[in-house]
Amino acid sequence: MPGVHGVRAGNCHGWRAQIMPAYREGQADQLCALGSILNAAVLWTTTRSLDADVEQLHARPARPACRAA
Repeated sequence: MPGVHGVRAGNCHGWRAQIMPAYREGQADQLCALGSILNAAVLWTTTRSLDADVEQLHARPARPACRAA
């Protein structure tokens, strides 16, 4: 039954180990969604970090203003 395995390889991987276009289109959609989720996570982390930094700066005592000599 070597012919059956040849057909299966053609359906899954394309001919000569190339990925078929339908699979590439699906992967592009998945990568786009993954990129959006990653961007949202980075934005969330950055916003929380900046908020913590601003709160820390507000908690510091105010410095006296410099006077010109």
